[in-house]
Amino acid sequence: MGKIDLSINKVGLEHNIQKAKENNVIIPTIAQMQNPDLIPEKIKAKLSHTGLWDVDPVNLFRISWHNEAKESGGLFQKVPNYVEIPSKLSGVPCRIVAMSGKWFPTGCHKVGASFGCLAPRLVTYIPQASLVGTLLHQDPRAQIIQSHGVGTVGQHDPFSWTVRGTGFVPLPRRSRRGDRESAGFRGWVDALSPAEREEFTQVFFDLLAASRAETLSELSQSWADSALAVAGAYAALPPAVRRDMLDYLWRFLVNMGTGGKG
Repeated sequence: MGKIDLSINKVGLEHNIQKAKENNVIIPTIAQMQNPDLIPEKIKAKLSHTGLWDVDPVNLFRISWHNEAKESGGLFQKVPNYVEIPSKLSGVPCRIVAMSGKWFPTGCHKVGASFGCLAPRLVTYIPQASLVGTLLHQDPRAQIIQSHGVGTVGQHDPFSWTVRGTGFVPLPRRSRRGDRESAGFRGWVDALSPAEREEFTQVFFDLLAASRAETLSELSQSWADSALAVAGAYAALPPAVRRDMLDYLWRFLVNMGTGGKG
C-alpha cells in the first residue's frame, strides 16, 4: 500500500489563499472544526441567520459534529449529535450509540472529508471550446482539457470531458473556435448596461426553470418538451420584456458572428 502524500504544494497553497480572499471565503482551521468554541463571534453571528443547506461559504464552519439540530440559524452544542439504538432493536443488553451526520451541511458528514481533500487542490478545468469558463477570473494554473461535447454548451457537460487513466486529457491551448466565441460573448456582455445584464439574467434563468430540466443532459434529452415549455413561458412575458430579450439575442448573435467586433 502506498503512503499518503503529505507534501505541501506552496504555489497551489498561495493560489488558493488568494482565491479565497478574492471571493471573501474564510476557511476554518482544523482546531475550529474540532472545537466550535474557537470560532470567532462574527462567524457565529452570520451562522445565526444562515440555513444549513444554503450555498454559503460560512457553512464550512459547520463541518462539525457539534451543530445544533436546526435547519436554519443553528449554532453549536457541547454534546455531538447521536442516536441510541434500543436493545429491542439491537438484541443485545449493552447501549449502542451511533454518531449522526444529519446536521452537517448537505446532511452528510462526508462533506468534511471531501472538503479536506479538495481545499489544497483546487484546479480550474476549461474545456477546449468553453465559452463560459474563460469569462471567469483567469487562473494561471487552469488546465485546458479535451471535450467531445457538441457546441459550446455541450462542452460544459463534465461527462463530455475525455478521460485517460485517472485524469482528463490535457491540451496545450484552447481551440480557435473557443477563442473566437469567447471574444464574441465577452464583447456582448461588456456592451450591456448593469440594468440590462440584470434583466437578461433574471429572465433567462426563469425561462430555463420553465423547462424543469436540472442539468444540461436533461435539457438535451428532452429538448422538444423543454423548448415547448420555454416558448410558453416566453409568450407569457410582458411585451416590453419580450422585446428586450429579442434585442439582447440579436446583439448576442451579431457579436458571436464577428468575434466581438460587432
